[in-house]
Amino acid sequence: MARDQVFLRVHWAIVFEDLKKAGLSLRQTAAEVGVSHAALCQSKYGDMKHSTGERLITLWIQKTGQVREALPLSDGLDVEC
Repeated sequence: MARDQVFLRVHWAIVFEDLKKAGLSLRQTAAEVGVSHAALCQSKYGDMKHSTGERLITLWIQKTGQVREALPLSDGLDVEC
């Protein structure tokens, strides 16, 4: 594996922002994907269970009308604390 290889991951903060623009609060989003509000808050800027992420992606696709390939991605270097 090359040292300069960049791994992209879903930029969850933007996904949540898009869902908010689509009319869903974080609590509503949590209910839609079947997790607690607290669990979703903890994962907003980090990692989450794969199954939760997949349900969020499905919800994002349904609510935004975008395709999976349009998911916002990040190299992890632009996350603000």
